[in-house]
Amino acid sequence: MAVRTREIEEIRKNVREFAKKQTQPFSVNDVAREFGISWTTARAILLELALEGEVEVMKTSKSYIFIPKRGDKR
Repeated sequence: MAVRTREIEEIRKNVREFAKKQTQPFSVNDVAREFGISWTTARAILLELALEGEVEVMKTSKSYIFIPKRGDKR
């Protein structure tokens, strides 16, 4: 079980870095494909990032769209 926890933490770290590098909104499917994880896992990680203020989230009729936050508003 500890191995699985470490794997999830590594994926969370990688998804956080991915989100910071994005210049356009992205979907749960984008993250699931990028990291080879299930849609459910990708959604859970992205919603956690939204709660932490790392990304903005917008619920659409079919899914979610995540909008990268920009620290520098030039």
